[in-house]
Amino acid sequence: AAQAFDRAEQGLIILISQVGHQHHQGATALAAEQVFYGGGEVRRRTDLCRTDTGCGKRGAWSIAMSGLLIQGASIVDGTGKKAFVADVAVNDCLISEIGRIPAETGNFSRVIDARGLTLTPGFIDMHSHSDLLQMVKPQAAAKICQGITTELLGQDGLGVAPLTDGHIESYRRHVSGLLGDPDLAWTWRSFGEYLERLQREGTATNLAALASHGPLRIAVAGMEERALTPKELDRM
Repeated sequence: AAQAFDRAEQGLIILISQVGHQHHQGATALAAEQVFYGGGEVRRRTDLCRTDTGCGKRGAWSIAMSGLLIQGASIVDGTGKKAFVADVAVNDCLISEIGRIPAETGNFSRVIDARGLTLTPGFIDMHSHSDLLQMVKPQAAAKICQGITTELLGQDGLGVAPLTDGHIESYRRHVSGLLGDPDLAWTWRSFGEYLERLQREGTATNLAALASHGPLRIAVAGMEERALTPKELDRM
């Protein structure tokens, strides 16, 4: 499972086993290995799917998600309704059908027997501190193994963009207790450059980022501990 998650992608769907909490993580790893790896060829996502299908996120790891049929899963779809048993077909990297789908009715290159497993959309981590770690471990195994496929960065006012020359090293030390301090050159300055850096490295999860208070304040007042002036607030 660890080898599989080194090459995992953000997926449309995650399978988790219906077992107790003490076995939850291991079950997730096993099931997600079935969906995302399964001995298939792993390539860059842009090599696999057209960007207009919704599966063309540049730089992410991917396996072919076309012609996939998942049968007999207990589906929890995130709408709040009760779980229901059904089959799910995936074509062109999108869910194309949900219902009773015999394997012989379609051109499926892969069929997964998901009886006894739960099928859900990927989970959203609304409070993530992977701001730096994503750039050194873009496979995001710690998140994928939990079924997380989307993260929101820049939490607690302590994001890492924009950066202000003269304050980068002190700010880096300041946030290291929360974000870590991986061996990484902080070469970006603007918020856009930070997003471009994340995109260039490639990520297994979808990422969104907040414009955090801390870097904006440092841009106008450094690390001074005082109230800001109205002019400084406007500049922020």
